[in-house]
Amino acid sequence: MLHLAFIKRQVIRSRKQATVFVLCVVLSMFTLIALNGFSTGVHQALMNDARRLQAGDIIVRSHYDFTPALQTTVSRLADDDRLLAARLYEFYSIVQTRDEDRSLLAMLKVPGFGYPFYGQVVLASGKPFELVLQPGAVIVEAGLLERLALSVGDALQVGEANLTIADVVTLEPDRPVTFFSFGPRVFIHPDDLEALGLVDKTARVHHKLLLKIHDPAALEPIAAMLAGAAEPDQERVETFQNTNSRMQRFFNNLLFFLNLIGIFTLLLAGIGIQSALSAFLKEKTYTMAIAKTVGATSGFITGHYLLVVMILGLAGNLLGTGIGLGLQRILPALFSGFLPESLDIGLSWPAMLEGLLLGGVVVALFAFLPLYRLKHIRPTVIFRKESPPGRSGLPYALSALAIATIFIGLILWQLRDVRLGLYFVGAIIGFLLITALVVQIGLLLFRKIRFKRLVLRQAIKGLFRPGNSTRPILITDGRAGRVILYLPGRGQS
Repeated sequence: MLHLAFIKRQVIRSRKQATVFVLCVVLSMFTLIALNGFSTGVHQALMNDARRLQAGDIIVRSHYDFTPALQTTVSRLADDDRLLAARLYEFYSIVQTRDEDRSLLAMLKVPGFGYPFYGQVVLASGKPFELVLQPGAVIVEAGLLERLALSVGDALQVGEANLTIADVVTLEPDRPVTFFSFGPRVFIHPDDLEALGLVDKTARVHHKLLLKIHDPAALEPIAAMLAGAAEPDQERVETFQNTNSRMQRFFNNLLFFLNLIGIFTLLLAGIGIQSALSAFLKEKTYTMAIAKTVGATSGFITGHYLLVVMILGLAGNLLGTGIGLGLQRILPALFSGFLPESLDIGLSWPAMLEGLLLGGVVVALFAFLPLYRLKHIRPTVIFRKESPPGRSGLPYALSALAIATIFIGLILWQLRDVRLGLYFVGAIIGFLLITALVVQIGLLLFRKIRFKRLVLRQAIKGLFRPGNSTRPILITDGRAGRVILYLPGRGQS
């Protein structure tokens, strides 16, 4: 029989510990839902909009001029009305003002007729891109005008040609996503390419062919035909579905690290859940001992506190879910400088359900041991202190095995590569062992040091109090600090 008044009193009289427990559950939930939802949304949006983000169905790339065999194959397919082709040149060069008193490194892009086949290049004037980009004219990014103190209508010297700035580009569908750029974009008409005097055998030019396939069913056969005609070590043929562009590599790395952050945060939150629940139940030791004295069984005590944990966990789940959904809507705005402007990222309900499931599993795993230890409480605790039971035995081993299995499985699932995942897990275990060794050495040194001040002696003695969590807390802090320091450094590489 449940005593609801008893349950209510247990929660109200330990508000601090209950609040910490709820906040740990909230941390695990909103991190999972927000990051998983954002990752799923970005990935799905990129897949749905892949054609527009690549500006074509098939993309052929090379750092050299295309081989005759490939060009012949493309020309034959175009003559058969099976595709449209647009050739692009991309390379860096110095651009100058007419009086040559100011210069700037810029990325020159020479798009062929038909570019882009999907999406559109948006100009500040609102005019069509193909009508503005004419021989003798260039379209530039706003950053170039600011840095060279120029405006639309002024002259710009590019190589050996003097061209006129006709407009400003504000959106480009296939613009790569990077943290920095060597120079602003400059669009040049193909008829002006030879006049520049910049493209020769020694120039590092990125050649690209964008192809639009008339029959979607012929996409893969045509891609295979082009791949057969291409030089394997020189020309790369990809479809919009499998291309590994800089944009996709950027987002793959970004989402990968976000997911790992979510996993580590979940682990840290789980440790916090276990510590908070242990402290919460420790405050109730005398209450449970008295209840057993008057006839309460271990099952009665465990059942009631299990219900308390479920109520607190439900509150944390609901609050964390609400915060996670809100953060999931905010994250696209935080990454607005890197996400394509037209990319529509909605709420991912499957990711939310997945987060709820994982959050519930984590709460159950880390709450098991504190609840299991309740059966060791004896009525004699009322009269004398008893040492907590040792952390050994089959239940503890099974709990540790379940936690390790869940988190190793999550890491392997995120990496999608068993071999790499095992290396990663091995590195984590090695790091934990090294951290544990450093913590143990540090604690031994502290125990041998004799401090004169009473405050310091009391503080050091508190580290070695029976039943405390000094080692887990120090190891957790060391691991969390390593993740914080590692991820930004990795992102800048």
